[in-house]
Amino acid sequence: MRRFLFALAVVVITVGPLATTASAHGHRMVGEHEWTVGWAEEPAFVGFKNGVQLFLTQGPDGPPVEGAEKALKVTVSIGEEETEPLELRTVFDSPGEYQADLIPTVPGDYTFHFTGTIDGERVDESWTGSKDDFSQIEGTTEVNFPKAAPSNAELAERLEATANDAEDAVMLPRILAIVGVVLGLIALVVALRPRRSTA
Repeated sequence: MRRFLFALAVVVITVGPLATTASAHGHRMVGEHEWTVGWAEEPAFVGFKNGVQLFLTQGPDGPPVEGAEKALKVTVSIGEEETEPLELRTVFDSPGEYQADLIPTVPGDYTFHFTGTIDGERVDESWTGSKDDFSQIEGTTEVNFPKAAPSNAELAERLEATANDAEDAVMLPRILAIVGVVLGLIALVVALRPRRSTA
């Protein structure tokens, strides 16, 4: 009984993290191959080293597919921004697992677009975060401790807002001065206009 409980504990400890990782990835059959796609590190945060993670097997619960790094590439996009095709690399001691390194710089839903061939089959498949069951990239405001200094992007936004406010503060007196000059000229013209005699 003790041996059984010990073996069960080992299985739970070993499989538990794998199950968590799998639940944060998308699964899809593409031809005869099962694809499991997501971020290599989850939860996934802005500004931290991460990467596209791909597991390939020959069908559900089949053997791993090796050598795909030679024939597959992936591009990563968010909004109108897109990377150049990224090369996939193998992962030591994990057959069928591939990664493409990336540091995401903005929060949101990223799309992974795979192209190439597997075993002679053409591949053209896209996966998008929330739609395909893998994590979105999250900001770090809620998890920073101690409170971090603002990022370069945040500083740029603040400077732009300050510059706009300063420009408005300078322009308003100028506009009022111009209006005052115009009204003064109108008053002067009216004052200098000859008055008609009432006699």
